[in-house]
Parts: sequence; C-alpha cells; structure tokens
Amino acid sequence: MKRFTFIVLAASIIMFSCNGGKQSASTIEDNSTDTIDSVSICQTDSIIVEEYEEESDEPPMPKSADELFDDFFFNYVYSNKLQKSRTVFPLEVKEADSTFFISKADWVMDEFFTEQEYYTLIFDSEEQMEIGKDTSVDSVVVEKIMLTDSIIRNYVFERKNGLWMLTAINRTEISENANAAFLDFYKRFASDTEFQNKSLCESVKFITTDTDDDFNTMEGVITSESWPAFAPELPVDVIYNIIYSRTNPESKRKIFLLRGISNGLEVQLDFIFEQGRWKLAQLTT
Repeated sequence: MKRFTFIVLAASIIMFSCNGGKQSASTIEDNSTDTIDSVSICQTDSIIVEEYEEESDEPPMPKSADELFDDFFFNYVYSNKLQKSRTVFPLEVKEADSTFFISKADWVMDEFFTEQEYYTLIFDSEEQMEIGKDTSVDSVVVEKIMLTDSIIRNYVFERKNGLWMLTAINRTEISENANAAFLDFYKRFASDTEFQNKSLCESVKFITTDTDDDFNTMEGVITSESWPAFAPELPVDVIYNIIYSRTNPESKRKIFLLRGISNGLEVQLDFIFEQGRWKLAQLTT
C-alpha cells in the first residue's frame, strides 16, 4: 500500500467525483439491461395468482434473483411487467392522514433511481453493509428521500413463499426518520460548499485505487485547502436508501455510498459525529 501527502496535482487521480478533472454522478453511463420475471406467482393472502404471457419479448428473471433482495430489485426497477407481477394489488398507499389503494390497472411503472444513473445508500457500520448479502433477510424498505420537500416515500417489500413482493407504500416526514438528524446535515453538506468545508475533520483520510495496480490502493490526506479539488458532486434533491435492518438513531457514524449503475464506480463518504456535529472523516473512491 502506498502512502503519500496529496497536493493539488493529485486531483488527477480522482475518478468521477471532482469538478473539472472529475466525472459527475449525473454522467455515469447507464449500461443496464432489461430483465423480466416469467414465473407464476402463487396466491398467498391477497396475492393474486398470475402468469406472464408466453409471447413476452423480455427474458425471464433468474429464479436465483429472489435469494438476495438486491438481485431481485434491480430486475424490478427496469421491468413494468415484473412490477405488476411482484406487487400485491390492490396496493395500500398511506400518505399523511389518508389511505388509498392502487389497482393493477392503475399501476404506473415506477422508475425509482434508474433515470439518475446512480443510487445511494446509508449505513451505520461496515457490518450493516454486509446484511444485504444475507439470504435470510425477508423484509426490506426502500426509501425515496425527497430532500427538498422533506418527505420520504417508503416502499415495503416482503418475501412471501420465496418471492419478493411490494406490499405497501407509505409517506413519512424526514423528521420522523431514524436518520433525520444526519439527513438534515447531508442536505446542507451536499449543497453548501462553505458549510461542506467547515464540516471536514482536521485531516480527511483519502483512499483510492492505485493507478498502476487495480488490486492495490493508495492512501493520502486531504486538508480543507485541498478539499475543493477532491470534493465529489453529490445529489441534492432526491436520494435513495435501502433498509435491510433497523437503523440506529444513536449511531455516531454514517457511511454514505454513491454507486453508479452497472459500471462499478463508487464513492464512499465516512462521517463521524463529534463535538455535537457531523464531520467527514474519510473519502474513498
């Protein structure tokens, strides 16, 4: 592992995260492929038995995709037919003080984060990051966090008879979320460069891939003076999060991941809570 102190010229090794010599999240290429589910859905409770038409032009989703939620979900977001098959209709939707139901005929394909060409995740620890790989997980919430409106739309997925299904949607205020304090901080951090600079630890650890060896990494230190050359472009309006397990509202650490879709690019920001405020401690690309 190589260690060195970064100077402004080192900004050239940043992947896509910096302005000028960096690629913004909005330019990440979308190499996604269309997939579709062709399995029959067995009736459980209010789930209606349904089979896809054989004339479908779309390839079937592998049965193994139901083992891990991520595998299923990345098929689900790209396929209208799969969304209709893997959603419990009539779908209960709760917004504010009202509740209504969406029929299958009225369902409109939800594109989730596909038009953004990236998605985001928030974790409390590295251990929590690994839960998504646990095949025993049978309940997951996908959060669409609308920072500008201070609203979160929660998509509730459950695995029934081995098949992942969207079972409900409910809207909540950001203030009600377990990550409320961090989300308030992130909203300002992502949009206010002066606040961002003031929210850095005295020195921010930087880790990136060795340009001469993809299997090795390089480490360095970013100071407040050099931060503008390394600062990643972060989403400011809408972000997503996937809850695989209970979030700890008392956690003093947050890991914010920005991942490109189907291209392997990733930016990780590690924040710590100290002296009554959140600060960026590490940037990994």
